[in-house]
Amino acid sequence: MLSRAGIKTIAMRDVPDAGFDAPACLSRRASGAPFQIRDCSYSLANALRPSAIAAQRAAARGLNNVVIVNMNDRVCAQSPCSVVQRGAVVFRDGDHLTTAFSRAEAPVLGARIIAAVKSLGAH
Repeated sequence: MLSRAGIKTIAMRDVPDAGFDAPACLSRRASGAPFQIRDCSYSLANALRPSAIAAQRAAARGLNNVVIVNMNDRVCAQSPCSVVQRGAVVFRDGDHLTTAFSRAEAPVLGARIIAAVKSLGAH
């Protein structure tokens, strides 16, 4: 609808889903609890929703006024993925980013949004 109206749009790709409560896993791991079997990492292939990515690509295909900004390389560059990146806990649960991680990544996100705006020809 936005595209048909000629509105330039930037969409954010969803972050990976670790599939478990990351802070709880880190807490159990730090406690040395004998029942802790998880290493608090996840598979990138299992954490992405291929259907959502395909739908986003299809929605943007052929549209000159839609750009998708993807920060997933900052959440996890390669599998296995740690729930701690560059010294910050990434998730506050299984798939929502912590404030600390988000703030640390703000300069990268800002640069990518600026690049997206420029690619749309917006000022």
